[in-house]
Amino acid sequence: MKRYFSNSFVHFIVLFLSSLLTGFGQSNNISFALVMPEEVDGGLSNTHLRRLHDNLIDVLTQNRIASLNIQNNLVLYPVIKLYNQQTVNAGVQNITVVEADLSLYVKQIDNKLIFSSITKKMKGSGKTYDLALNNMISNAKLDEPNVVGFLDKAKQKAITYYNQRCSSIITQAEQMMKMNRYEEALVSLLSVPSEVDCYQQANTKAVEAFKLYQNQNCNQMLLNAKAKIANRQFEEGLNIIAMIDPSSSCKAEALQVIQQASGQVEADNKRKWDLLNKIFMDSAEIEKRRLDLMSQFLISRSMNLPHYYYQNVTR
Repeated sequence: MKRYFSNSFVHFIVLFLSSLLTGFGQSNNISFALVMPEEVDGGLSNTHLRRLHDNLIDVLTQNRIASLNIQNNLVLYPVIKLYNQQTVNAGVQNITVVEADLSLYVKQIDNKLIFSSITKKMKGSGKTYDLALNNMISNAKLDEPNVVGFLDKAKQKAITYYNQRCSSIITQAEQMMKMNRYEEALVSLLSVPSEVDCYQQANTKAVEAFKLYQNQNCNQMLLNAKAKIANRQFEEGLNIIAMIDPSSSCKAEALQVIQQASGQVEADNKRKWDLLNKIFMDSAEIEKRRLDLMSQFLISRSMNLPHYYYQNVTR
């Protein structure tokens, strides 16, 4: 199964987390897992499907919906049915015309409930069948009011779904944290949208989970950084220490390593180490850094989660 990512995907994750350290802002953090077919009867290639994927990501982002590939039981998937292909004599050269139905569904996986659906007609033409398919995908207007209405309906049902699950999400996350399963707890808590009743509680608990996750892992990160620095691989060592939360239990030792390394490197690299030292010392920078680290964590985690399989989702 292929997994597609775009700049808007990464950009939205940063927006998705931006409210964590700014008083729990008002952005709508609804996220759906966008699940694409690997092939479609009628000859749609990976290139065509990638273009459709990117178009869907764009319209999701425009409507402040993220596609994070986090398995939060809410998926968006397309069903494409090609039903007409004909060759038209256009005078100098024949033109191929193709028509298809594009159906979009938002589904809650656990109970197999369809939250919202819509079907659009698509039509394209070109000198070849492949070019006609390209034209059809490119001309699919996914920013039309009826598509926006479809997404709005799905968002409202998703908010209701999360409101009904609020207490269980928090309770399950707390249980995971007691079992040192901080990563799982963090992903679950960060999936709660801002319009849900327990959003602030979930985000407060997410920061707590991230601190515990950092405390669990920072000693090993420091050992790895020290090994790199001992081998005079200063850039690699800096990159590892930069992944440590400045408010973690390793702060004092990390600062010591930073200051020692800063005295061993040349001027250009010294500026980087001095900046890292400032981040560890400045309380305002510490909060900003945690947001950045949580963003990086969620991006990395999202890219490595098990896939949703299209055939399973559409059953």
